Amino acid sequence: MLLIPLCVFFFQYPCCFSNEVKIEPEERTTSMPGSFLLAIDQAIRNGNFSCDKKELFSRHFFELADGRLLILAGIPDYLCASNSFMPVTVDDRGQWLAGPILPGAPSWIVSGPDNALWLAAQWQVEGTFPALYRSTNGVDWKEIKLPENRDVDCCFERLERICFQQKVVHLEFTGATGGKTAYWETGLGGIAGSGPVWKRTARAADGDPQAPCPFDLLGPGSWSRKEADRSGGIVFKKNARQTKISVLIPGDLTRCLPL
Repeated sequence: MLLIPLCVFFFQYPCCFSNEVKIEPEERTTSMPGSFLLAIDQAIRNGNFSCDKKELFSRHFFELADGRLLILAGIPDYLCASNSFMPVTVDDRGQWLAGPILPGAPSWIVSGPDNALWLAAQWQVEGTFPALYRSTNGVDWKEIKLPENRDVDCCFERLERICFQQKVVHLEFTGATGGKTAYWETGLGGIAGSGPVWKRTARAADGDPQAPCPFDLLGPGSWSRKEADRSGGIVFKKNARQTKISVLIPGDLTRCLPL
């Protein structure tokens, strides 16, 4: 006896039910191009460092605003550690781009109000000295001239943070030995133009609670990193709603390049 009213209900409200089948996105797999690996291998050879271990460091990775994966691939050079890196990006279609190899070990990346990325790196040969880079695409980076005579530490210092406030760039430097701190600022427009004119300030930009100056670090986003099995590879995965992609790079360069 209940069949008739139920059928009437289904007939009157067909939009409440759907026979649509959800199709999961197909996972794409892509590997680092051989030309990138040859460039890295050549950089190792040109460095003339006596290191048999050729590990490609890959723990500095980020998701850009357009969803691309950015890997700052650390190159084994000084004392088998990494004091240089190649910026590499991969998009959801598996398209790879790489920029010139840069000196230093990456520290952090932030997004600026100028639609650019700002990257701090640390030079670590006979002392530690910071460097600041700026990029509008994650691949091509321009080194920004830092203030001279920072009076923090003669040989061991860090660029601790950067923040942007009313078109002003604020930097904080710290010394590793004496714990000394110095603050510098310049106009944002000068950095992209003729070059920065730095001015020392008495305190950090975030000292005023009424005028916050956030230091929001770029992170991995929807990307994850996993070291593979005995093959020595590294796998980066993106499991977004519309995109599934695996990005493969070698962990040990000796497995994929001639000695």
